Amino acid sequence: MLMNIIITTTTGRDSIKNIMSVTKTFTGVLVGLAIEKGFIESVNDPVSKYLTGIVTFPDDIKANITINQLLKMTIRAFLNGTSESSLFEECFFDSEDNLQYIIDLPLVTTPGTVFNYSDGASHLLSAIITKQQELKTTDFAKTFLFDRLV
Repeated sequence: MLMNIIITTTTGRDSIKNIMSVTKTFTGVLVGLAIEKGFIESVNDPVSKYLTGIVTFPDDIKANITINQLLKMTIRAFLNGTSESSLFEECFFDSEDNLQYIIDLPLVTTPGTVFNYSDGASHLLSAIITKQQELKTTDFAKTFLFDRLV
């Protein structure tokens, strides 16, 4: 589900780089488009409104994490693909259900209070877009953003 943008650097075609921050930026734009189109009601909605039935929320704190908190990356769970202590590989390559894995990560602080660069936040947002449109996030981006730029 995660739309991960890959670019080619100036050093040649064989130098493909994963640019996670750009992926997060485009995911935020796509959430804005989903709100504009009426597929998502508000950034203040809890993620459980959209992901119940896809993941199981272990408590009310996690069920009430908002789309806004995901966009601002203030859910404060350890999932940062740029850190050596990251659980990125374990989540995205080793777990059977990466969405549930993200939801089950321990929270370090109350959601909404502290910024923490998070690949998991973008992945949850991508899952919300996918569920609301029954389109992969990349197809949603193509239809509602990139095709309109041409």
